[in-house]
Amino acid sequence: MAEKAFTILDLLALDLKGHNSLNLRCIGGRRGLDRPITVPDLNRPGLVLSGFYESFAHQRVQVFGRGEYAFLKKLHAENRLDLVQALFTYPIPCCIFTHSLEPSSQFLEIAENVKVQAKNNETHLRFLGKTIALIFEKRSTRTRCSFETAFGEEGGHPVFLSN
Repeated sequence: MAEKAFTILDLLALDLKGHNSLNLRCIGGRRGLDRPITVPDLNRPGLVLSGFYESFAHQRVQVFGRGEYAFLKKLHAENRLDLVQALFTYPIPCCIFTHSLEPSSQFLEIAENVKVQAKNNETHLRFLGKTIALIFEKRSTRTRCSFETAFGEEGGHPVFLSN
């Protein structure tokens, strides 16, 4: 029997019992939540953002710390988003921003557009204009994200209700 791939959803739902929580939350790219994480290592993409692609470990989760974040802001100010677009020509599993840093809307848009072009050839809007209330007996981030993603991709508006 084939082993189930560890996905972005699994990472978001990771429960480190007895340890500090990772406090991860999905801020964009919901269409890529099923993307597998195949390498258990991290990569800091600073060199790639500067245009150096030799030995780029694109198969790893990309971690943006304060240095990479400052460089992204500089690229944005200089209108050099082509370097960010080049980053997303590689099939990276996901990007994590540390220290509660938030990527720019342009960064999120580029990431989302690349994923949409790579995955979706046609659009289905079966739930356009519909709303669904999500109520779960047991808390499950993975199940919640799956429902929200699927319903949203079909044009609907999921609403999570909790006590």
